[in-house]
Amino acid sequence: MAVLGPGSGLGVACLVHRSEKRVVIASEGGHATLAPNCDLEDRIVAHLRERFGHASAERAISGGGLENIYQAIADLKD
Repeated sequence: MAVLGPGSGLGVACLVHRSEKRVVIASEGGHATLAPNCDLEDRIVAHLRERFGHASAERAISGGGLENIYQAIADLKD
């Protein structure tokens, strides 16, 4: 089961069974802090923190987030 909606951000929602129908509950899950898993990810998250103050999932995994990741990797290569 998936809950989909239009947008360029990283939306997160829950699907709850209520009586005989299903209800979608939107949340701000995209603002959750990124958890790096290796040295390169540590460096990317540090770069995002320097740039934005907080490295959220939405800053890395969304329409604009892809550009942020690209820029971070490009800056780290220098």
